[in-house]
This record gives sequence, structure tokens and C-alpha cells, in this order.
Amino acid sequence: MAMVARIPRPRLFIIKDPSPNAFATGTSPKNGAVAVTTGLLDTLNNEEVEGVIAHEVAHIQNYDIRLSTIAVALVSAVAILTDIGMRMMIFNRGGGNNKQHPLMLIVALVLIILAPVIATMIQLAISRNREYLADASAAELTRNPHALASALRKITGIERPVQEASGTSASLYFADPLKKKVAGLFSSHPPPKNRIERLQNM
Repeated sequence: MAMVARIPRPRLFIIKDPSPNAFATGTSPKNGAVAVTTGLLDTLNNEEVEGVIAHEVAHIQNYDIRLSTIAVALVSAVAILTDIGMRMMIFNRGGGNNKQHPLMLIVALVLIILAPVIATMIQLAISRNREYLADASAAELTRNPHALASALRKITGIERPVQEASGTSASLYFADPLKKKVAGLFSSHPPPKNRIERLQNM
């Protein structure tokens, strides 16, 4: 897959975990790495494994991990600015000429509450769109979108979460490792049904 994608071969890792999943990491193709669980190797056939590996290689090829890192940094910056704004609002509530208009305080409070939420939603929307792009790139690399759709169907059909996965690393995985039932604005992955439909229509 790395040869087809014209990138250096990423380092390969196998994680001992019965939940079928995989992820890629590395800020550039030169330091990329792909990890798959033992559950993935036990559950999928060769063509399906190839599709998942192609998906992860596509993330490396498209610099998705670097983009995700930048998005996380921006969300953190918004959180810091929000914190600074909140402290300024608290310390500027003195009497006399420094007294603020109540409407301005309400607007500031709304912005302080909404800014981190909106930033997080944007970060997760980027993550969902990059999953669609990686699916399309994987289909192009393998010329077999139906194998990837089949892999996605099998992986999402198993309700066992990845043991060591956390909310902060969930966006790195091929499919939601936490096995959350509801996919929406605060989900790191698009609904599996939508991904499968897109792959089948290729």
C-alpha cells in the first residue's frame, strides 16, 4: 500500500486487543506508523485487511495526523483565550467608571461558554471529513471499495470497545473505538452507514 501511495513504508505494530480496529500516526510520511489489533487480523479476510491498511496509509499520505494536531492546538488556544477572557471579566467588575454594562457581561459570558464548544465541533467536523477522504483514497489505492465497506460493516457490528482507547485518541482509529451508540456533531467519526453507502456507490 505504501508503494502504491508513493510514500515510505510506515512502521507496523500489532496491538493485543480482541476488538477489531486500526489507527495511523505520524506527522509526515517519513515518520508514519500503522497499528492494527489482533482482533482485526482475526476478524477480517485478506482483502478487508488490505482495505483497512490502505485507509490508514491514506491518512499518512494526506497528512491527516498533522492536520488533527493543528486542530487540537487551535481548540486548546481557544480554551486558553476563553479562560483569559473570563478572568478579565471577573477582575473588571469593579465599581465607578470601570463598571461594565450588564448586556456586555451577558454577551461575554455566552461567548465564554460557546467558544470552546464551537471549536470542538469544528475539530470533530474536520475529523469526520478526513475519514471520508481516507475511505475514498483507500478505494483508489486498492481499486476495491467493497472490501473496505465489508471491513467497516464487520468492525462496527462488533460492540466490544478497544481496551486502551480514550476519547482523546478516538479520532485516530479506523472506526469509533469507544463503540458509542449515537453519532452526531460530537462524534469523531461519521456514521458507519454513511461511509458504507459512499463506498458501495464508488
